[in-house]
Amino acid sequence: MSSTSGKPVSVMDQLIRNVSELAAICAPLFSLADLRSRCAANGTSAAVRDHDAPALFDWLADVLSYQGVSDAIAERYMDEHGSISFYEVQNGLRQRPSCPRLTSYWQFAECRFAKTACTCSEPAHLSACPVPRHDLRNGRLNQTAYALFFFLRDVCDGDLVAWSTRGLPRPTTPGDLIARH
Repeated sequence: MSSTSGKPVSVMDQLIRNVSELAAICAPLFSLADLRSRCAANGTSAAVRDHDAPALFDWLADVLSYQGVSDAIAERYMDEHGSISFYEVQNGLRQRPSCPRLTSYWQFAECRFAKTACTCSEPAHLSACPVPRHDLRNGRLNQTAYALFFFLRDVCDGDLVAWSTRGLPRPTTPGDLIARH
């Protein structure tokens, strides 16, 4: 990959450039130096460099666990109960569960697993379903982990880095971003 000046651009630099452009449109500016430092320290930079989908899944699943609550609550829950890994989802799906939703990213869209009510959109298959077997903070996080796995597998063909750098649409205003979704 090369820049407009003809100099080679690393995959990590291109990914950070894409995220920076999106952040400049949608959110206040943040410290890229801090982001680079944290990504190097937690192994995300190496996972991006190596196109390591399982490691990126694990990182994203942890990051997504912070939604909806304070960081302290999310961290305490993960310390006590653990988080979910790429290989745990993969192993759950290897058992070939009977639920028709567990076949692809597109089929999984209406899973609707609810942890506290122990329900979903396919209740006849729930007892053999791997989605509820993970002790995440709420059912939405269980769904998110499986949706992320399917997204990586079915949409990104197992390579999130290549998928994200091969030409994402470039919105120029927040309205452009909203209009595309």
